[in-house]
Amino acid sequence: MGHFYFLGCSFMMTPEYPEPILLDANPSVAVRYEYGNIQLKLQTQIFDGNPTAYRFSVFNQSDSISPLISKIFFPDDTITVILPVDFFQIEDLGYVAILVPQGDDFEIVKNYFTIEQTGVFEFPIAYIRRKPVILVGNVSRRIGKIPIVGAIVQIFDSTGVVGNSKTNTSGQFA
Repeated sequence: MGHFYFLGCSFMMTPEYPEPILLDANPSVAVRYEYGNIQLKLQTQIFDGNPTAYRFSVFNQSDSISPLISKIFFPDDTITVILPVDFFQIEDLGYVAILVPQGDDFEIVKNYFTIEQTGVFEFPIAYIRRKPVILVGNVSRRIGKIPIVGAIVQIFDSTGVVGNSKTNTSGQFA
């Protein structure tokens, strides 16, 4: 038996049904809701370093602060996210998937995309590498601080020579 009352400045009453309404006299009714899903897949290839984990996030392109979804994956995991098709709104201009490798100073991988249908959406392979170290400086004479033009500068680390550079007309190298 059902009654619905709305109190306030107005009053409304729905029809009263003393007995339950059965479909074809069947007392149990099952409703099945089927929806399509979208599977986002991302493969990684490590060039430099050893990440301990990955944070995979999807943002609306117009809101880069609040992720729609964010998940942590470990290096041996397959980076896959399955979402209902209505997760992505037609009105939105697009989305950005961001992969942030954890454990060192790695480059962040961004993929801009839009979703138009259900199924599997595969991103391009994410190449994982450390952020490059950029060394800049000046070469000048000790006395007088006069720049040395055309000096060859070599950068070394424990493995040997990392890079070579030559100073410009101001004695600067990069």
